[in-house]
Amino acid sequence: MSRTLLVSLVIALLLSACAHPLQRGRSALDEENYERAEAIAQNAVERRSDDPRGHLLYAEVLVAQKRYAEALPYARRAAHGEAEGATALTLYGDILGKLEQDPQLRARAYDRALELDPDALPQARFIESLQALTQSQLSPWDEPERLWAIERLFQIDPNFVADLDPQTLARQMYVVAQVHAAKGDLKEAVVYMGNAIARFGDPDELAAADLERAQRAHEWRFEMGELHLRRGHRREALESWKTYLEGVSELRAESPQAQLAEADRRYLSVGQSARYYGDAELAAGIWRAAVGLEAGDVLEGVELPEHPSPAVIAERLGRLELMREEPAAYARIAEDSSRGFADAHDRAMLRASGAQCDVAPEALEAFVMCFENRRDVRSLLVERLIDAGEYDAAMVVAQQGISALPTGKNLELGMKAALYAAQPSTFIALFGRRRVISDGVTRFLGAHDAENVDAEAARLLAASVGEADAATVAAAASYLREIRPSDIELFITHLRALMATGDADGARQEVRDFLDQREPTPRLRHDVAEALAGKVDDGTMEEILGWFEAQP
Repeated sequence: MSRTLLVSLVIALLLSACAHPLQRGRSALDEENYERAEAIAQNAVERRSDDPRGHLLYAEVLVAQKRYAEALPYARRAAHGEAEGATALTLYGDILGKLEQDPQLRARAYDRALELDPDALPQARFIESLQALTQSQLSPWDEPERLWAIERLFQIDPNFVADLDPQTLARQMYVVAQVHAAKGDLKEAVVYMGNAIARFGDPDELAAADLERAQRAHEWRFEMGELHLRRGHRREALESWKTYLEGVSELRAESPQAQLAEADRRYLSVGQSARYYGDAELAAGIWRAAVGLEAGDVLEGVELPEHPSPAVIAERLGRLELMREEPAAYARIAEDSSRGFADAHDRAMLRASGAQCDVAPEALEAFVMCFENRRDVRSLLVERLIDAGEYDAAMVVAQQGISALPTGKNLELGMKAALYAAQPSTFIALFGRRRVISDGVTRFLGAHDAENVDAEAARLLAASVGEADAATVAAAASYLREIRPSDIELFITHLRALMATGDADGARQEVRDFLDQREPTPRLRHDVAEALAGKVDDGTMEEILGWFEAQP
């Protein structure tokens, strides 16, 4: 016997020895000798845990005894192996069906088995598994499996899904689109969203019969626009959004006010979405088109529907324009927005300006022209200018407001600007004019307005200590104390302002003079100590606090 033949015989004997236990185990199973078959299968799994044939035999033995839960892990290992693939996959699916577990895994196992062997299982069993999957309670992340089952049933025979409501199917596709979008698979999300929209129905046709469904159909178009923009497809996004914006006209059952509010909401939504996904240029173009301004090339020939009430849109546009452009754009925006909706636009722009805004003189002039009679907007502008450190500009705007309309509120606004602009004489003059107005109110209406005016001025000074020019606050407080010499809070404000200027001697004398007029209460002692803490030496503090003890 040749050496080669001898080696071949040895290999054959070894292979037959390996396969022999499994053959004996299967024979025992066929004879329903389950105890022997199980022992052989268990031994095979223990000896070669990576051999799917042993796991398959063990699962078959346990299934024959209706021990499905015990069989499941062995069937799973066998189904994931290479050998006996179709048989193992079919058994795995059968066990899941018996246990009523994981309908998606069962259907997938049958589907794979039929791919490997078209005769692996009866088609009726596969169809039954697909139908069970379409009716199962699944988590949102598993919804693509339900849709896959519906599509497979449709491929086998469209009659199998004839009973499914098209809108129900559309909603399932919509959920799947959301899942793909959350995973970042935007291409698939667009495909599923498109199918959902197509199956759900045309909003024009839905509007007459079911307004709620029509609105939902439009909301899906809005989300489709977002998906397109996230993929960088601006034109496709605009086309979806155009349909969404035009849909407002279909709300025939709603009042004109409701339609207008809905138009506002939809325009704001598409612009905000464009901005959120990084296309501020597109957001500005949409909003500018909505308010009748030139949108430039950003809309790429897409003509959006007209919006009858642009005030709300202009307000949001103002915020965006300010963030995108230099402060010099103030004047241009103010001019553009003066066509019937300047208030909302520029009020929002002012709110957005913040402390970093360096306002140009021409912008101030434009604002004064637009808002010479609007106290709330002018007040907001003064506040922003003060926040930005533009004190002289704040004083100019406040003075122009007083010239246009010398009301008490405008005078108080000017007083505040004067404190920050270091103009104590202006503060005193404006305070005097404010008291004149108060005297008139008292004479003609019998109201006690003068006390309120003085108290308001005192509160303004107290809030300005540490913020406005200290010497100006101190001078204004000194003047006001001549009118309210016994006011403790005003006295403390004056003391704090003096200390802010470094005038410790002046503060010391003020305490001495005040104690000649008022009883040295524990609260007054506490307030004085707090105002002087860390600003005078220990000897001076001890001396001043000693005056409180020396008083009778």
